Amino acid sequence: MLSNLYYEIDKVAHYLFSCMFSKRAYKHYRQMYKDNGIVVQPLTRAEKQEIKRRWKLKRAFVGVYDTHKLYKSITGKFDVEICSEQLFRTKIEPQLIDKKCRDAWDDKNLFSKYLPNVPFPKTVVRNMYGTFFDKDYNVTDFNEAYDIVKDKLPVIIKPSIASGLSRGIKKIKTIDELDKAFTEYKSNYIIQEIIKPCEELRKLSINAVPIIRMITFCIDGKPEFVSATLRTNTLKDAVSDNYITPDGMGMLTIGVDENGRLGNIGRYSSGIAVEKMPNGFDFCGVKIPKFNELKDIVL
Repeated sequence: MLSNLYYEIDKVAHYLFSCMFSKRAYKHYRQMYKDNGIVVQPLTRAEKQEIKRRWKLKRAFVGVYDTHKLYKSITGKFDVEICSEQLFRTKIEPQLIDKKCRDAWDDKNLFSKYLPNVPFPKTVVRNMYGTFFDKDYNVTDFNEAYDIVKDKLPVIIKPSIASGLSRGIKKIKTIDELDKAFTEYKSNYIIQEIIKPCEELRKLSINAVPIIRMITFCIDGKPEFVSATLRTNTLKDAVSDNYITPDGMGMLTIGVDENGRLGNIGRYSSGIAVEKMPNGFDFCGVKIPKFNELKDIVL
C-alpha cells in the first residue's frame, strides 16, 4: 500500500515537473529565437481547433500549443502532426514508460550487461559506487585502474548515472588530465576508448562524433520505428554532439528519412537553419551507412 502511494505521489510530482519543464523550455527557445531575429508566430483559431481534434484534446490545457508555435516560427508552416512537448511529457510518455522500470536503465555501467550483443564503445575502466571494475566487471583497485587507463590514453570519461545533456563528459589526453579526472570524479563513472566515425560521417564531424538518435514505440508488444535524426556539433572544442552554447549554437540537428538519407536543412537550437556544414560540406541527401542495420539494433 505504501509502495502504491509512493508511486502515485511520484506520478503527480512528475506531472508538475513536466509542466514546469515544458513551459520553461518554451520561454527559453522563444527568447533565443527573438535574439536571432525570429518572431514567434501565433496560431490561428482554426489551427488550434485542428490540434484539439487531431490529438483528441477535450480542452486546451496550458502550454499545449507552444511546440506548434515554435515549429511554425522557424519553418513558416503549420503542421498538426507535430506532437506538443507538453502533451508528450505529461500524457504520452507516462503511459509508455513505467517509472518503476525506467530508473534501472539509467546506469551506463550496466548497458553491456543488459544488452551484450549491442556494440557499445569499448570500456576501459568502470567505477560503480566507489568501487573500480575492469571492462569485464572484475573488481580492481585504484592503482590498477589508473595503470589500465594510462596505457589507453586518450580516452573519454563520463558520469554513468544521470549523465544527460553532455554533463561531465571530458576527453583525457595527458597524464595531468588523468590525475585531475581521478580527483574530480568520485564515483559512478565510466572510462571508454575514443571512437572514430566512418568516412561518410567524418565529413559531418568537427570534433565530436555525430550520432543518430532513433525513436521507436512499442505498441501491443511489437516495437516500431518512428523517426531518426542526426546530431553533430560544429564547435571545435565540443567533446559531445549535444553541447549547446547559451545562444543556441553548437549542436546541429538534421532530419533523416526512412531510407537513411539526410534532409536538406539542418537546424541549431537557436532556430537558425543551414544547408551546409561550417567546413562547406553539403549534407543534403547523404546516405547514412548501414542505416537498416542500425534500425535492426534499436528494434
